[in-house]
Parts: sequence; C-alpha cells; structure tokens
Amino acid sequence: MRSLALFLFLIIVFEYSLASVSNLTATFRKGKTYITFSEEQGANKSYNIYRSENKISGISGLTPIANVPYNSGYDARYGFYHIVEDLGSPLSAGTGLFVYTPNEMTAVYYAVTVVADGVEDSTIVDGENSLNTPLSEEYWQWPGGVLRQINSTQYLYFYWMDYFDWNHNYDYYGHLFTVAVYPGLESRANVPIVVTLHGAGDAGFTIPYAGGSSNYLGLGLKDHSIIPFRSGSSQTWWYGFSNNYGVHDSLNKFAMQIGDTIVGYTEMRILYYVQSLRSDSRLSIDTNRIYISGGSMGGSGTLIAGFHNPDVWAAIRPNIAIVNYDDYYGYYASYPNSYFDGLYGKKNLNLTARNGINIYNWMDVTWIAEQNISKDYPPIVNTHGSQDAGMHMRMHRHLYKACAKSRHAVWGKWYNGGHQAYNFDEIDFLRFKKNELYPVLTNASQDDNYGQFSADTSDKPIISGNFVDADSAGMMNAYIDWTSSMHDMGLPDDDLIDSQDSIAITLISGRPNTAVDITPRRIQYFPVVAGRDYSWRNVDVAAGNTVASGTVAADEYGLVTIPQFAVSETGSRLVITCEGDCSAASVQRRMGTMDDVDISVLPNPFNAGTTIILKSRVVKSKRQRVDVGIYSIDGKKISELPGLLASDGVSAFMWNAQKQVSGVYLIKAKVGDKVLLKKIALVK
Repeated sequence: MRSLALFLFLIIVFEYSLASVSNLTATFRKGKTYITFSEEQGANKSYNIYRSENKISGISGLTPIANVPYNSGYDARYGFYHIVEDLGSPLSAGTGLFVYTPNEMTAVYYAVTVVADGVEDSTIVDGENSLNTPLSEEYWQWPGGVLRQINSTQYLYFYWMDYFDWNHNYDYYGHLFTVAVYPGLESRANVPIVVTLHGAGDAGFTIPYAGGSSNYLGLGLKDHSIIPFRSGSSQTWWYGFSNNYGVHDSLNKFAMQIGDTIVGYTEMRILYYVQSLRSDSRLSIDTNRIYISGGSMGGSGTLIAGFHNPDVWAAIRPNIAIVNYDDYYGYYASYPNSYFDGLYGKKNLNLTARNGINIYNWMDVTWIAEQNISKDYPPIVNTHGSQDAGMHMRMHRHLYKACAKSRHAVWGKWYNGGHQAYNFDEIDFLRFKKNELYPVLTNASQDDNYGQFSADTSDKPIISGNFVDADSAGMMNAYIDWTSSMHDMGLPDDDLIDSQDSIAITLISGRPNTAVDITPRRIQYFPVVAGRDYSWRNVDVAAGNTVASGTVAADEYGLVTIPQFAVSETGSRLVITCEGDCSAASVQRRMGTMDDVDISVLPNPFNAGTTIILKSRVVKSKRQRVDVGIYSIDGKKISELPGLLASDGVSAFMWNAQKQVSGVYLIKAKVGDKVLLKKIALVK
C-alpha cells in the first residue's frame, strides 16, 4: 500500500513538473483582463496564451490568441516591472504578463504554455498553467488604466491598448500617461480636464509631465520616437501610420503599397486615455468639459484629433499648427513630394484611413469642415505667427476662410513672429461646454487682414518672407465677447438662453462699427428645422429697445444665420424666435423622425472587432430595448447583440469578428419601431 501511494505521489509530482508554466492567474479589472504566470527561465522561450469558453484540459484544436516573449512583465523602455492593480506592487522577476481587452460579457478559461526554440510544450495542468474555474469578463467601452504611483500632483498611469487592434511591429501595446491632480480636485465633482500634446522636440520614453491647475485636471502623454519616416523626426505626429508598418521596408519612406490603411494608433491612445478616467473612482470628470491643446506638432495633433472626434471635445486650442498635412513643406521644401509621404504614402497610392476617406483629406481639417457643414465641431481657439516658415500664414488663412464658408467656429490671433508659443488672452478656450450653445462668428467687419481679401492660391512651398497679403499681426473674432454659463460679462439680463421658445445671446465688441454673421451652434433645446422661418431682434442692452429685426430661414443644413448683426461696444442682445408653431416643429424633429437615432461604427473598416454605437437625440426616462443583428452581404444572420439603449441615449455594442472572413457585412439595428442599416467592412 505504501508503495502504491508513493507511486501515485511520484506520478503527480512528475505531472506537475512537466508544466513549465505555473501560478497562472487571470483577474478582470475595469474592462481589462490581467493574466500573470510564473515563467520558465530562458531568453529563448516565449509563451502561448489560450482562451476558451470551455475548461482547457488540452490544447488540441485550440489556437493561441497571442504569443508573448520571455520577461513580459518587465518594460525595458521605462526600466520597470509592470503593476496590474492601482498602487499595487510591481510584478516580480520571472513573472509573465498578458493583458486582454474583452469585447463581450462571458465566462472564460485561460491557459499558458511555453515555447522553447520554436517547440511548444503542450502539457496542461489544472490550477498551474490552466484555470480550473472560469473568469467572468465584461465589455467596457472605455476600460480603465492602472495607477502606478502618485508623486505630489502627478498621477502616473499605465494603459494597455487592445492587443488585437495594435501594430506590434511598431511598439509594445502599453504606455504611460500622467494626470495632474492639484489639491482639492480629488473631492470635487465634475472637474474639467485638458489634454496637452507636446511638440516634436519632446519625445522618447520618459515619464510624461502633465500641466494642470487648481481649476482643472491636466493629462500628458508622449508621441514616442519610433518610426523613422524622414531624417531627424520619427514621431507619428499624433495620428498614426500604416497598418503594414514593419511588413514592408520600414526604413524606406516610400515603402507603403496600394491597399495599406493608415490607422490612427496614436490618436486612439489620446482618446482611450482621457476616457479611461471615467472609471477612476478618485476623480470626477466633467465629460462636457474635456479639452485638448498643443503647440507645433502638438497643435497639429490638436486640430486633427479635435475634428476626427468632435463629440469628445468642448473646445480645442492649437498653437502654430499644421492645417493641411499634404501642403506642409516648411524647411523641407527640397523634398519632391509631401513632407508626410513617409507616414501616409505618396498621393498616387490613394491610401485611406479606416473610414475609407483618402488619408490626405482626412488629415485636412478644412476639407473635413467643408464636407460636414451640418455637424457641430468643437470651436477652435487658434494662434500662430505670420512669419512662421513651417506652419505658414497661408495655411491659417485657408482655415479661417473654410470655417467662414462652412460656419464652423474659429477664433484666431496671429503675431509678427515665427515658430514659437503664443498666448490668446482675449478668448479662454475653457469657457466652452460641449452641452452649451455658442455663437459662430463669421465675416466680421472689424477683423484684421488675415488674407480674406486675397484670392485663394496654392499653399505650395514658400521658405521666407511674408507668405500672404495680410497684416503682420492681428485678430479675427477675438474682440467680440459674449456671456455664457462659464463667462459672465456682468451686463443686465445677459444670460445665455437656449429654450424651446427662443435663443438669446448678449454680445459686446471691443471695436466700433462691428457687424458680423452669427450662427448658433450646439443648440440643445431650440427647434431648428431646415426651411422654417425664424424671427430675430437686435436689442440695445443699455437702452433696452430693439434697434434692428428681421426674418431668416434655416438653410438646407439646419443652420440659422443672422447676417451682419451689429454688435455695439456697450452690448447687443440677439433674440431668435420661431415663426409659427415651434412646439409642433420640436415634436416632429425630436420625436417623429428617423434622425432621432444615429448609428455609427468605430473603427470601420476594421480587422478584428468593432464598436457599434447607437445614439438617440432624445433622452428617455427609461432604457429602451435594442436589437442589433450582423448579417452577411447575402442576408445570412451572423450574430445577434440584444441589449438596452441607456437612459442617457447612448449605448455601445462590441462585435468580435475574429472568426469571420474578410468582406462587407450589414448591421441592422432595431430601436422601438425604427430600423437602421449600416454597412461595415472587415479587412484582415
């Protein structure tokens, strides 16, 4: 009997000794699953990660979801071991790590095996390198990061992007970011936050610094020097690069090929970092007051991230920014092609972003503005130098003219100087709120000359001199002020009004004889219907009498523009009311049209999984049932994603298409009695 017991004991010991991976754990926190395990020593080893809805007793028939290198718990770029829970202890040497981003709610098992010199050890031992109980995972639209440390006002986070939506030839899928939290902000509710993007000279894998104040949080991150797309610069310019980077010759700046997709990998980091703070119990973010700013390369990224993601930002604050990436030459005019060929490909390749838009159009905010007149974009508070040889005056002239044409908001100030930081004291970009009306000012009579009187000409390379017939220094719109909830001018009865019955805005000019076209944007409550007539009045604030009035019709884009409204130096109040039955218009607009619900898909095209976002313009008192189906192009149902439309009117559904083949699919979403359809493209 003793011999039998000893024999069984030796068998068990032998079996466990075969499992060269041990101490496997998987923990779900804030939208991420952290998988850790004890590694077998040896730099020649890597580790296969398996995931299944069934218990993993063997790997036959299974495909690993990832292979991670030896010493994956250590980050050589920063020189530290990873931490996988807020303010926790670093992983010990010899601990492997993989971070998975769930895209559905389910219970799963994980297992890890070792691969030595290309040969996998398939041994599975329950409780050692395979979970013996399932892990419950959830999909989070905005997963949280891990707070590594607090150093005075600097909260240092580490964030892992979705492993399956990342180009691993570029870099590791996790990076640091820092949030500035001044004393008292931890206990305040609804705190604004400002994301700041650095210029091209501040790269590398150092700890990012976040600037902030006692009134708002600040977020800082790094656009790292990884991609040598030209001599002397290697950042992504806050957007991204080819999905096939590293597949072609990455050192050849013209290496991209037809069919490549330019993916906003860095821009995704910006969005996920700031949105991840929603799940941080230490902070309370005012989602209606999220801002982005930056200078030079950072200013360029500010414009692009702002116009690519207009529903995120309350306002954007670029300084000395590129407006059109295709026309940027600056000091490198000797190049026969665009400065950004190395990131986005030569123009004749006609490469696109994931949304199918030509990448050089997608990187041109003037093109975006002119193609999306009906959509509200975050107001731009812009500064630059008239003698800037890189981000030259012609670019900004074109920005101002394009915004005037499309009636998107921009406030501009330029200095008689070159490529340097500039202040904008007249307009504080923190005054804007995402859920509050503001006036778009265009064609103001007292604007300084920014080139608005010159014919549009090509912005091709110009190296020196004054680049356009314009004043060497000046402002556009910045001398016109108005009262809002964040900025009270102190005039009598000057509250900003946006109601079912009327709009009222009090404005004041710092220059005499000011007349300006005014278009209200981000209207929250006042019903505007294309083709309907609206009455307007100009009330002298000091005297209280009406000095002008008229009627205008909402245009085809649903915009109401009051032409050449006179703004006095003592205050003028614009009042807009609806002609006829406004309440009926409101009911028709808000409750009875298909426009009540929007469907969007990000990313699209996509390569592994995508997020389907349903957004209702009407906030309901309770949640609505939503049925989302995925169909092949020939009508076969592939997947069904039932759920609820949240009471705030926004819901997101994640579709995992890893098991599907490339092609075009159809989304069919049913909300109440409404059915919405949208095509999506899976590209592997």
